[in-house]
Amino acid sequence: EGKVGIAKDKGRFLLLGPGIYQWNSNSFEFDSQVAINENSVTNIGPYQLVKVPIGHVAITSDNGVLKILGEVNTNRPQPEIQASKGDARSNLCVFFLNNPNWRYVSFLPTQQHFDRLTGEAILTLDRVQVDVEANVSWVITDPEKAAKTGSTKLDNIRTIVHREAKAAITAMLGAQRISAGFQEIKARKHEQDAEASWAGENVE
Repeated sequence: EGKVGIAKDKGRFLLLGPGIYQWNSNSFEFDSQVAINENSVTNIGPYQLVKVPIGHVAITSDNGVLKILGEVNTNRPQPEIQASKGDARSNLCVFFLNNPNWRYVSFLPTQQHFDRLTGEAILTLDRVQVDVEANVSWVITDPEKAAKTGSTKLDNIRTIVHREAKAAITAMLGAQRISAGFQEIKARKHEQDAEASWAGENVE
Protein backbone atom coordinates (compact mmCIF):
# COMPACT_ATOMS: atom_id res chain seq x y z
CA GLU A 1 0.00 0.00 0.00
CA GLY A 2 1.22 3.49 -0.84
CA LYS A 3 4.07 2.17 -3.00
CA VAL A 4 4.72 1.43 -6.66
CA GLY A 5 7.18 -1.03 -8.11
CA ILE A 6 9.83 -0.14 -10.67
CA ALA A 7 10.92 -2.88 -13.06
CA LYS A 8 12.79 -3.22 -16.36
CA ASP A 9 12.01 -5.39 -19.35
CA LYS A 10 14.09 -5.32 -22.53
CA GLY A 11 15.71 -2.10 -21.34
CA ARG A 12 12.35 -0.39 -20.80
CA PHE A 13 11.22 0.84 -17.39
CA LEU A 14 7.82 -0.36 -16.12
CA LEU A 15 5.68 1.16 -13.39
CA LEU A 16 3.72 -1.39 -11.33
CA GLY A 17 0.81 -0.55 -9.07
CA PRO A 18 -0.08 -2.60 -5.96
CA GLY A 19 -0.84 -6.22 -6.90
CA ILE A 20 0.66 -9.56 -7.95
CA TYR A 21 2.49 -9.81 -11.29
CA GLN A 22 3.89 -12.65 -13.35
CA TRP A 23 6.29 -12.14 -16.23
CA ASN A 24 7.45 -14.67 -18.80
CA SER A 25 10.56 -12.82 -19.93
CA ASN A 26 14.24 -13.55 -19.46
CA SER A 27 14.98 -9.84 -19.62
CA PHE A 28 12.55 -8.85 -16.87
CA GLU A 29 14.22 -7.39 -13.79
CA PHE A 30 12.59 -5.90 -10.70
CA ASP A 31 14.33 -2.66 -9.74
CA SER A 32 12.83 -1.16 -6.56
CA GLN A 33 9.80 0.09 -4.66
CA VAL A 34 9.00 3.78 -4.38
CA ALA A 35 6.72 5.32 -1.73
CA ILE A 36 4.36 7.60 -3.62
CA ASN A 37 3.29 9.57 -0.53
CA GLU A 38 6.74 11.06 0.00
CA ASN A 39 8.72 13.13 -2.52
CA SER A 40 6.61 14.67 -5.28
CA VAL A 41 9.28 13.97 -7.88
CA THR A 42 11.52 10.89 -7.76
CA ASN A 43 14.46 10.33 -10.08
CA ILE A 44 14.72 6.75 -11.37
CA GLY A 45 17.89 6.47 -13.40
CA PRO A 46 17.49 8.99 -16.25
CA TYR A 47 13.70 9.05 -15.76
CA GLN A 48 11.32 10.77 -13.35
CA LEU A 49 8.27 9.64 -11.39
CA VAL A 50 5.88 12.55 -10.80
CA LYS A 51 3.15 12.38 -8.15
CA VAL A 52 0.50 15.02 -8.81
CA PRO A 53 -1.85 15.89 -5.91
CA ILE A 54 -5.54 16.19 -6.72
CA GLY A 55 -6.33 19.86 -7.25
CA HIS A 56 -2.97 20.46 -8.94
CA VAL A 57 -1.36 19.95 -12.31
CA ALA A 58 2.27 19.31 -13.14
CA ILE A 59 3.97 21.36 -15.83
CA THR A 60 6.42 19.18 -17.79
CA SER A 61 8.54 19.54 -20.92
CA ASP A 62 9.01 16.59 -23.30
CA ASN A 63 11.81 17.49 -25.73
CA GLY A 64 10.64 21.09 -25.56
CA VAL A 65 6.95 20.21 -25.96
CA LEU A 66 4.73 21.39 -23.10
CA LYS A 67 2.74 18.62 -21.39
CA ILE A 68 0.28 19.13 -18.53
CA LEU A 69 -0.20 16.22 -16.11
CA GLY A 70 -3.09 15.84 -13.67
CA GLU A 71 -6.79 16.81 -13.61
CA VAL A 72 -7.28 13.98 -16.07
CA ASN A 73 -9.23 14.55 -19.27
CA THR A 74 -9.09 13.19 -22.80
CA ASN A 75 -6.65 15.87 -23.96
CA ARG A 76 -3.91 15.06 -21.45
CA PRO A 77 -1.68 12.06 -20.77
CA GLN A 78 -3.35 9.53 -18.48
CA PRO A 79 -1.64 8.65 -15.18
CA GLU A 80 0.22 5.38 -14.89
CA ILE A 81 -1.59 4.81 -11.58
CA GLN A 82 -4.92 6.51 -10.89
CA ALA A 83 -5.97 7.45 -7.36
CA SER A 84 -8.86 5.52 -5.83
CA LYS A 85 -11.04 6.21 -2.78
CA GLY A 86 -9.95 4.61 0.46
CA ASP A 87 -6.44 4.09 -0.87
CA ALA A 88 -3.25 5.61 0.54
CA ARG A 89 -2.87 7.22 -2.89
CA SER A 90 -6.34 8.77 -2.87
CA ASN A 91 -4.98 12.29 -3.25
CA LEU A 92 -2.46 11.53 -6.00
CA CYS A 93 -2.13 10.69 -9.67
CA VAL A 94 1.21 9.07 -10.54
CA PHE A 95 2.99 9.62 -13.85
CA PHE A 96 6.14 7.97 -15.15
CA LEU A 97 8.12 10.23 -17.51
CA ASN A 98 9.51 7.50 -19.76
CA ASN A 99 11.77 9.72 -21.84
CA PRO A 100 15.07 11.07 -20.40
CA ASN A 101 14.24 14.40 -22.06
CA TRP A 102 10.77 14.52 -20.52
CA ARG A 103 11.30 16.59 -17.37
CA TYR A 104 9.21 18.01 -14.58
CA VAL A 105 9.10 21.84 -14.36
CA SER A 106 6.66 22.83 -11.60
CA PHE A 107 3.25 22.30 -9.98
CA LEU A 108 0.29 24.66 -10.34
CA PRO A 109 -2.75 24.51 -8.02
CA THR A 110 -6.12 24.59 -9.76
CA GLN A 111 -8.19 25.42 -6.67
CA GLN A 112 -9.93 28.76 -6.22
CA HIS A 113 -7.81 31.54 -4.70
CA PHE A 114 -8.92 34.52 -2.61
CA ASP A 115 -6.59 37.51 -2.34
CA ARG A 116 -6.95 40.96 -0.83
CA LEU A 117 -5.72 44.08 -2.59
CA THR A 118 -4.91 46.99 -0.26
CA GLY A 119 -3.33 50.40 -0.35
CA GLU A 120 -4.39 51.36 -3.88
CA ALA A 121 -4.69 55.12 -4.38
CA ILE A 122 -6.67 55.90 -7.57
CA LEU A 123 -7.50 59.28 -9.14
CA THR A 124 -11.03 59.71 -10.45
CA LEU A 125 -11.96 61.66 -13.57
CA ASP A 126 -12.30 64.83 -11.50
CA ARG A 127 -8.92 64.28 -9.79
CA VAL A 128 -10.25 62.99 -6.47
CA GLN A 129 -7.95 60.46 -4.82
CA VAL A 130 -9.73 57.31 -3.64
CA ASP A 131 -8.08 54.67 -1.45
CA VAL A 132 -9.32 51.26 -2.52
CA GLU A 133 -9.38 47.85 -0.85
CA ALA A 134 -10.72 44.90 -2.84
CA ASN A 135 -11.09 41.13 -2.65
CA VAL A 136 -10.07 39.14 -5.72
CA SER A 137 -11.32 35.60 -6.40
CA TRP A 138 -9.60 33.69 -9.21
CA VAL A 139 -8.83 30.20 -10.48
CA ILE A 140 -6.56 28.72 -13.16
CA THR A 141 -8.93 27.19 -15.72
CA ASP A 142 -6.37 26.65 -18.48
CA PRO A 143 -2.98 25.57 -17.05
CA GLU A 144 -1.52 25.08 -20.52
CA LYS A 145 -2.32 28.66 -21.53
CA ALA A 146 -0.93 29.92 -18.22
CA ALA A 147 2.30 27.98 -18.73
CA LYS A 148 2.66 29.21 -22.33
CA THR A 149 2.70 32.80 -21.07
CA GLY A 150 5.92 31.88 -19.29
CA SER A 151 4.21 31.75 -15.90
CA THR A 152 4.96 28.31 -14.48
CA LYS A 153 5.14 29.59 -10.88
CA LEU A 154 2.04 30.43 -8.85
CA ASP A 155 3.56 33.66 -7.49
CA ASN A 156 4.14 34.91 -11.03
CA ILE A 157 0.54 34.14 -12.00
CA ARG A 158 -0.75 35.82 -8.83
CA THR A 159 1.25 38.94 -9.73
CA ILE A 160 -0.36 39.00 -13.20
CA VAL A 161 -3.87 38.52 -11.73
CA HIS A 162 -3.35 41.33 -9.22
CA ARG A 163 -2.01 43.61 -11.96
CA GLU A 164 -5.05 42.96 -14.19
CA ALA A 165 -7.46 43.40 -11.27
CA LYS A 166 -5.84 46.71 -10.32
CA ALA A 167 -6.00 47.87 -13.95
CA ALA A 168 -9.72 47.02 -14.14
CA ILE A 169 -10.48 48.86 -10.89
CA THR A 170 -8.42 51.86 -11.98
CA ALA A 171 -10.23 52.01 -15.35
CA MET A 172 -13.64 51.80 -13.67
CA LEU A 173 -13.01 54.42 -10.98
CA GLY A 174 -10.94 56.61 -13.30
CA ALA A 175 -14.04 57.14 -15.47
CA GLN A 176 -16.17 58.31 -12.51
CA ARG A 177 -16.71 61.83 -11.18
CA ILE A 178 -16.70 61.46 -7.41
CA SER A 179 -17.16 65.18 -6.64
CA ALA A 180 -20.48 65.20 -8.54
CA GLY A 181 -21.65 62.39 -6.31
CA PHE A 182 -20.57 64.29 -3.21
CA GLN A 183 -22.42 67.39 -4.42
CA GLU A 184 -25.56 65.31 -4.99
CA ILE A 185 -25.30 63.83 -1.50
CA LYS A 186 -24.77 67.30 -0.04
CA ALA A 187 -27.79 68.64 -1.93
CA ARG A 188 -29.97 65.77 -0.70
CA LYS A 189 -28.81 66.36 2.88
CA HIS A 190 -29.64 70.06 2.53
CA GLU A 191 -33.13 69.16 1.28
CA GLN A 192 -33.63 66.75 4.18
CA ASP A 193 -32.47 69.39 6.68
CA ALA A 194 -34.88 71.91 5.13
CA GLU A 195 -37.77 69.42 5.30
CA ALA A 196 -36.96 68.65 8.93
CA SER A 197 -36.83 72.35 9.77
CA TRP A 198 -40.19 73.00 8.03
CA ALA A 199 -41.77 70.06 9.88
CA GLY A 200 -40.49 71.47 13.16
CA GLU A 201 -41.99 74.89 12.45
CA ASN A 202 -45.40 73.30 11.73
CA VAL A 203 -45.31 71.42 15.04
CA GLU A 204 -44.80 74.69 16.95
